[in-house]
Amino acid sequence: MRDAFGAHRSPEELLETALVCWMNRTRNALNGRIRALRLGEPPGLPRAGEIVVNLKNWRAGADAVVANGLRGIVRADATEDDDEPWRLRFPVAFEGDRYPRHVRALAAQFGRDGTFSTVEDLANAGIHVERMGQVGQLLDFGYALTVHKAQGSGFKHVIVVTDMPQWHADWRTWAYTAITRARSKLTIVTRGAR
Repeated sequence: MRDAFGAHRSPEELLETALVCWMNRTRNALNGRIRALRLGEPPGLPRAGEIVVNLKNWRAGADAVVANGLRGIVRADATEDDDEPWRLRFPVAFEGDRYPRHVRALAAQFGRDGTFSTVEDLANAGIHVERMGQVGQLLDFGYALTVHKAQGSGFKHVIVVTDMPQWHADWRTWAYTAITRARSKLTIVTRGAR
């Protein structure tokens, strides 16, 4: 992991590398480990040069949609919104963008195992809004992705963490989807017997 995600790697190189797994809990833990490796301290808010992933389709203008699963590079450190401290502001250059988009993202979504999907979920987290659209974009750190989120994408180098048990009914389909995300290089990481 140190070679694939070390501090010497440029953000553009990182977009060509994906660490994929089955569970959101694993994805979240891997993102935390990679951030600590790259930043060398307890990471906190998204920083310039980090990789983020979009978690829900959103309109980005009259004709543009930022698709669920699309990754991008943070172009400046995130700051808290003056009006709503639970929201972050920062520019992101998503794959295919010519210029960075200025996003207003929900801070509580970063490093969370699941995606907020209802105003009740938000209220339980202390964020009171009338509708989901008020919270801004739902983004998270995007070094590691679930295979489900990576579906439809391709990467130069894919590292598969096999956290799905082989006895699971969907194991073969999951494994096939995971390994076919790789365009050039595939690395498979298995867990030893316990």
